[in-house]
Amino acid sequence: IVPVFQSQPVLRLFLGSMRLTVEPDTQLILVNDGSGAEVGELIEEFARTIKSERAGEVTVATVHNQSPRGCGQALNQGLGIADGDYFFFVDSDLILESGWDAGMTAGVLLYPQTGGVQHCGISFGETLGRHLYLNAGTADLPDSPYAVPLAAFALFAMTRRVRDAVGLLDERY
Repeated sequence: IVPVFQSQPVLRLFLGSMRLTVEPDTQLILVNDGSGAEVGELIEEFARTIKSERAGEVTVATVHNQSPRGCGQALNQGLGIADGDYFFFVDSDLILESGWDAGMTAGVLLYPQTGGVQHCGISFGETLGRHLYLNAGTADLPDSPYAVPLAAFALFAMTRRVRDAVGLLDERY
């Protein structure tokens, strides 16, 4: 599920990376959250391309809101039509690399300019939260999953079982 409130140039980069990395048996849901007609046309062009290139392997659904409703509502719109047992939320300003994945532990986000870590979890002190490994190189990260108090929702996944247990997202988000 991709909530889109984005400019065309950034969205083109994201869609190009999605096109190259989407796995078979995937349902893509793109929710244009009031980004305008030109972005809507770009989303529909992407959907047509994926449908012709990956017919039978990947399905694409699009939703177009005339005005922004917010990320929480856009994600819930996607959840409302999602068919699978696993839901991935992917921000439309990411550039996905081969082998990307997300989970309850979330993904590692890198700055494209430096390759340094932008986000891989947040820890909290008494008065503030701090990004773990901020600007570090990927070689400095632990070799296996690790627990964090807070993970970014920019690249996140959950199961249908969890969604059914907790319900939809708080739309004030």
